Order: sequence, then C-alpha cells, then structure tokens
Amino acid sequence: MTDDRPDDRPDDRTTITVYLTRELRNRARAAYRATADREGDLSWSDFVAKAVLLEVERREQEHNAGRTYEGSTLPLGAGAPTRRRSPADPDIPTA
Repeated sequence: MTDDRPDDRPDDRTTITVYLTRELRNRARAAYRATADREGDLSWSDFVAKAVLLEVERREQEHNAGRTYEGSTLPLGAGAPTRRRSPADPDIPTA
C-alpha cells in the first residue's frame, strides 16, 4: 500500500533531536503548562513547532528579504556548533 498523503498534512510529521540546557527546558515546559489552554497548543510538540516556526520566519524576514527558505532533507552537521568565528575571536589561538 502506498502513502498518498500530501506533504503539508498535519499527519506528515517527523522527529528531531535537540539539546537544551535544563534551565531552558524547564522554563519552556513551565510556560507550556501555564499557557497551553489559552494559546491553543494541542500538545508539547505543537508548542515547540510554533516556537521553531516563529524563529524561522524571523530569520527569513531578517536574512532573506521575507522570502521562504527552500526546504531540504540534507542532514545537518552533528556535534560542532555552526558559529562562524573571525580570526579576531579571542577563543581562536593565534600562531
């Protein structure tokens, strides 16, 4: 049997793994518990998805003239942070 569902259906979800500090995780959980009914959150996952969407939209507005970034299934690099450092960064040893 084939799956004929379009990609934009709510059932077309995937999982992600992220690492947060305990403090941030606990703050987010507390905010969710305190406001989920008033904000219309269907679940913890719905709350997290809304937060991610807000940041994606902010970055599209700020860095892509408000245009939607094209989605990709390419894996993200694991482990090392993506922060770009300049040679003047004090954390980078000089020769």
